[in-house]
Amino acid sequence: MDEKVPVSYSDPERLIAYAPSSTHPSPRPSYPPSPNSSRLSASIRSYGWNPALFAVDRNGRLPPPRPILTHWRTKKWVVIGITILVFVAVAGIVAGITVGVLERRHTSLAASTPNEVSSSFNASNNMPPPTPLPVPPTQEKSPQPQFNSTIDDAIITGLQVAEAFNQHASWIWNAGGADVSAPSGSVVFSKTLPMGKANATTALVLLAADDHCQLYNNGKMVANKTSLWSRVNLLNVPLDPGPNMFAVNATNSHGGNPAGLRVSALITYADNSTDMMWSNETWRAFQPPPEGFAMQNIDDTDWEDAIVLGGSIWAGRLVMPTNFTTTDTTT
Repeated sequence: MDEKVPVSYSDPERLIAYAPSSTHPSPRPSYPPSPNSSRLSASIRSYGWNPALFAVDRNGRLPPPRPILTHWRTKKWVVIGITILVFVAVAGIVAGITVGVLERRHTSLAASTPNEVSSSFNASNNMPPPTPLPVPPTQEKSPQPQFNSTIDDAIITGLQVAEAFNQHASWIWNAGGADVSAPSGSVVFSKTLPMGKANATTALVLLAADDHCQLYNNGKMVANKTSLWSRVNLLNVPLDPGPNMFAVNATNSHGGNPAGLRVSALITYADNSTDMMWSNETWRAFQPPPEGFAMQNIDDTDWEDAIVLGGSIWAGRLVMPTNFTTTDTTT
């Protein structure tokens, strides 16, 4: 008589525990099924499972449940996973403790003065405290030199007009080739000064001529240059409230020698604004000098535009003013 089956066939979880796995396959029984096994198979089928997947004996007994950690491969990976988790946890704890210590150390150093930090370092290293450096006596600042604003302004404007003379002003004459050879005689030039929003007051002028010249403003001679052609004269010319016109009577004393005129001027207005002008092709020229050439109402219909010369013959041979605080009147 067959033994009773010691399991409940109505418990699906119990049946699942005895299901075969890929690592522990259960062979299909080769013996005829017993009544008990038939009842077990019927119970298994009632749950929609295949009875052939369950290893039972001819009495319908199921094998004992297999523990999860019975296989050596499963044990190995479980141990590795636990080891990794422990290592990560320990590393996080150590990092947290280290960061906390460093933050407390930084806070204490920031709150301490340099002398306290030095004393703490020396005490921890058994070193004698350093000798404090002597505090230098408080030195009063020497007073800054006071400059005369008028002199400073004169120097600044002088440098500005000199820059215009060197970089923008051109040598001009009434005919081309005069920088190589020109006939003797006088040529007159004229230029109307620009008008500002306010009346013009003065003009700081740099003037050079080969050989010499006279400068007029509104018909009045303001400078007579009779010095060497190589000397550049600095002139402070008073201007009229209304329009102003410069006229220059330049003379070449030696026929066959170079001839030319070069001018720059810084014009100052009543509102302290300034304007710059210099010799170029916009100046008007005429030879010989007509009567009344320096007057504003002169008819310059027959006059021609000035010719810009190369100027290489005069390069490096001019003597510029060295003191912009004093100007020439008549030279």
